[in-house]
Amino acid sequence: MKITVRILSLLLSLLVLAGVLISCGEDDGDSKDTGNSVSTGDLTAELDVGREDNGGKDIRILYNKNTATYDVFKELSTDSVGSAMFSRDMTVEDHLGINLDYYIEDGSWNQRQEFNQKIQASAQAGAEYDYDIVFAHPSCSLVNNASMNCFKNMYDYSDIISFDKVWWLTGMDDYAINNTLFCVFGDATLSTYNQMAVVYFNQQILANEGLTSPYELVRNNQWTYERLFADALKISGDLDGDGQISYLTDIVGYVQASTPARGWLSSLELDLVQKNSDGTLTVGESAPEKLIDVYDKLYAFFSNNNNIVSGSGDELQATFTDGRCLYLLSTLADIDYFSFGAMEDDWGIIPMPKYSTEQNDYITPVGTSVAMMAIMNNVSDGELCAKVLECMSYFANKMVVDEYYVKTLGERRARDENVAGMLDIIRKGSKLTFVAVYQDSFTTPIYNLLQMDEKWRNEKVGASVASYWRSNYRSWRGNLTELQQLGKG
Repeated sequence: MKITVRILSLLLSLLVLAGVLISCGEDDGDSKDTGNSVSTGDLTAELDVGREDNGGKDIRILYNKNTATYDVFKELSTDSVGSAMFSRDMTVEDHLGINLDYYIEDGSWNQRQEFNQKIQASAQAGAEYDYDIVFAHPSCSLVNNASMNCFKNMYDYSDIISFDKVWWLTGMDDYAINNTLFCVFGDATLSTYNQMAVVYFNQQILANEGLTSPYELVRNNQWTYERLFADALKISGDLDGDGQISYLTDIVGYVQASTPARGWLSSLELDLVQKNSDGTLTVGESAPEKLIDVYDKLYAFFSNNNNIVSGSGDELQATFTDGRCLYLLSTLADIDYFSFGAMEDDWGIIPMPKYSTEQNDYITPVGTSVAMMAIMNNVSDGELCAKVLECMSYFANKMVVDEYYVKTLGERRARDENVAGMLDIIRKGSKLTFVAVYQDSFTTPIYNLLQMDEKWRNEKVGASVASYWRSNYRSWRGNLTELQQLGKG
């Protein structure tokens, strides 16, 4: 399906853009350093890409429809975020003298083959290509298409794409192979935000138990995973009087959605794949000692305590929204999906914990449903495509992100003076690791090691992650050898 972002009348364009600039420049007393506080007149102050006139050239973007739901709007919307995204697109078009031309297709796991065929057909069409840029799930479309030489090396545009700026994720060098970076991740898509793994906490339960505020723990560098579980173990309540503790009916200390929980590998800085000085990739014969330490502790927490739960399904989040859980690990998207605003209890939001107080930064795992951005290898003007991505991410950071936070967090953002600072920490630490980006290239799972749902910990890995590692490291090495063929031609 083709969607063309239509140019509105000059008057309407000015009114929309002025409204966005004014709202971005307002000071609500909730100052933060996310890079998206601007005032009228300085919207392009930090942008290194100058204005251009490309004669209204069409930039054709193939977009996974699941992500497009958040990102692509063909007209002004009653949804404030949708209108902000639409205005972002108009601003990019005006700044570069182009026309953004969206092609929305299903790029989900079940439809990935058809989606990837469209990418490959365009890559093989020479000058008659269909797409300039692709927004897709890395787990569905990265390796398959990189192996077919469909994508440009984003390092070729390092003078255009400001990798060190806040509108791009940190650590993208980690998943380059053979000095080739096949895709980038940043603020151009709101999936960068709604797929961030975060920890929510119930302030009423916290106060009732006299526990230290997690806000204080975060600021004082004391928010570690062992501290989280130590507090969570103190919380349980048999509400139905059956003598058992169940997250379905009772008060519990901690629940986690198993898919975001895979991000423990990132937040605890467990780097499972080593990149050697010559660029080769490998895993050791034995599981890293740090991984064994973490796994053993998490295994004990989840296996021995009914008030510590990992799983999936809406009833898991309902434990939190019903006011029966101290901590919930999930994604930022769940605030809206599960109507956290309707909760009777006050709640807070904090980053995932560190491994120890010796860890430098809080790391926020970004889920693998985030959209990657890639430039097709046979485009006529790769530099212009790179400028488009830089501008899309930059202007989204300036025009959309704050509006997304306002809509998502609602009154919670206004009522709780701590929220803005926590969001700043969360976003600044956002990261995708190598095993997250390339998770589906491994014959046996490696990215899932810490998700800790009952089936995974009992039937897949078992009590010993060291034994699981010894059984699988050879196949992982073979997978990495295959991956190292990417970018060679």
